[in-house]
Amino acid sequence: MGSHAGAWEPGINIHKVLGPLEKITMSFVVYCFSLIQKIRSKKTTQTNISELMNILGQFFKWANRFYMLLAWLDAKIMPRSLSAVLLIKAEKNQPEYFIKE
Repeated sequence: MGSHAGAWEPGINIHKVLGPLEKITMSFVVYCFSLIQKIRSKKTTQTNISELMNILGQFFKWANRFYMLLAWLDAKIMPRSLSAVLLIKAEKNQPEYFIKE
């Protein structure tokens, strides 16, 4: 006669992806873009806009690399209840059958 132990044992892993730092940063970014829109609405030449975008592009590139480390640390340090984004991975484990002789 065969019997099996645990027909279905789910494996659930929950990982913190982004913490509260991400929410604060996105609020700041939205505020900055609104300021840029106000500046652009004033009379500016195309050359001034291109120079501004080049400077902002270089700043963003380096700031993003630094921020990546901060966001990773934030997700590791902050408790799960304060996380802005959670990654949930669920797996169905195969049942193991045991045969008694």
